[in-house]
Amino acid sequence: MDQIIEKHFWRSNATKALSFAFLLVLGVWLVWPRNRLPSVRRSDLVVATVLNGPFQRSIRATGVFEPEIQLTVTAPDVGEVVKVYVGNGAVVKAGDPIVQLKNLETAQRAQTAEMNLRQARIKLASLQLELGTVELELENELSTVASDFRIQKRQFESEEGLAERGVISKQQLLQSQAKTEQLEVRLAMLHKKQTRLKSLHQLKLDAENALVVSQRTQSEQATEAQNALLIRAPQAGVLSELSINQ
Repeated sequence: MDQIIEKHFWRSNATKALSFAFLLVLGVWLVWPRNRLPSVRRSDLVVATVLNGPFQRSIRATGVFEPEIQLTVTAPDVGEVVKVYVGNGAVVKAGDPIVQLKNLETAQRAQTAEMNLRQARIKLASLQLELGTVELELENELSTVASDFRIQKRQFESEEGLAERGVISKQQLLQSQAKTEQLEVRLAMLHKKQTRLKSLHQLKLDAENALVVSQRTQSEQATEAQNALLIRAPQAGVLSELSINQ
């Protein structure tokens, strides 16, 4: 009998506990707003078109840029500043002019070297003309003697036949032979003279050409020194400081 009463009491208590829990859940469900959304103002909404592509993120920050390579460009020689092309903070490319200098001594050396080069070239051209004239005269003389020799040789060969038949005397034949030999000797001497003359002329031309090359080298060096007074940027970058001593 006691057991039946206890079981009945436990069942009653359990039923009450379940009923209380159900009412508590129902109350919470009724009190808590359903489908609650965060509060967003219409002015905060932005409509944008999203394109297919990699996502990029940028971060704003403050800092100091330091150059990876820092170069110091100095004037190759003293001189007067006649023009400044760029100032501090200017962005330059490699080869851009920065400062133009003027040096009277450098300019004078360049002018003198250029004048010496011109004179050397004129002298070389004059020598070439002179030697060419001499060689042409010798060539004409050689051509004339060679023609006379060929004519005389044919004549001598013809007179040999006439002498054998008794048409001309032996004395005449000897005279023709002597004339032929003289022309042959003279032709050989002219050939030797031409060879020696060409060799001598070549030596003179080589000396003058060497002088022209030397003067051209000096002129190029003087011009290079003159051009170096135009200071240019050695590479692309930013001109951080331009210092000119008065």
